[in-house]
Amino acid sequence: MTAPAGPPGGPWLGAAVLCERVIVDGDALSAVHILEQITAAGPRPVELTMLMLIVRGAARGPIVAQIVARSPDGELVAALEVIADLPETPDGCGRVVVPIRLDVVRDGVYWFDVGVGDAIATRVPLRVVTAR
Repeated sequence: MTAPAGPPGGPWLGAAVLCERVIVDGDALSAVHILEQITAAGPRPVELTMLMLIVRGAARGPIVAQIVARSPDGELVAALEVIADLPETPDGCGRVVVPIRLDVVRDGVYWFDVGVGDAIATRVPLRVVTAR
């Protein structure tokens, strides 16, 4: 793979993880309990956090990021949009912490489409198992 010369396009998604919470301590950032699967007590809302790291690249101005969550059968269960202010340097990385209230409707894999700018940058799965 050949790296491009000069600053890349952008913006770029450096990371997107679902977790219980995020701790910010000065310049340090910690995602607590990164989630791939959760057990929910029946159909009810579940509180999660998504941590996104967005790299500016050659993009200018505030960046719009979107999160769209769908249930296992494709039903829209959450949609959020946030504005990310990024550092001015091409390698500047903005930290975006987004609380999410997910309406759990059934067992299965919930997909979170994460968009940066005008494009879907990644999809993050979360398996939900309801307690019996």
